Amino acid sequence: MLPGWVVIPLALLTMLGVAGHVLSVHASDMPLQRRRLRIAAGMLMLVLTGLLAYALGVAEVVVDPRTQPGAARQFVIIWLAIVGLLAIVVMLAIVDAWETTRSGWVEHRRLRAKMRSESRSGSDGGAGGGGRGGGGGSSRG
Repeated sequence: MLPGWVVIPLALLTMLGVAGHVLSVHASDMPLQRRRLRIAAGMLMLVLTGLLAYALGVAEVVVDPRTQPGAARQFVIIWLAIVGLLAIVVMLAIVDAWETTRSGWVEHRRLRAKMRSESRSGSDGGAGGGGRGGGGGSSRG
């Protein structure tokens, strides 16, 4: 494993960055569901970073699990928690990406409908054929 004097400061810097991101998301005006997803993922990343720092820089290295069953059990529990939390963070990211894509499509449809209604209302009052090309036929030669 790595020395604690390397791992812990890096973990603290990472945690400060993640905490800053969580606070900026909390203060943003994004839709509530996406904001909740991102805050939850950020909070889990804070815990995950702490666990990783402990596992990589503080936890005891187990040479022989038969002679140190407590340390081996602790190693397994910590790494299972890390893998489990990482899986949850990835799932939250997938749900967030899906929600972002879905809301983008909803906004796209809304804008398209708005543009259609504006083009219809603009072409009703104008003179001359209502649309591009000016004539009734094809503009191709």
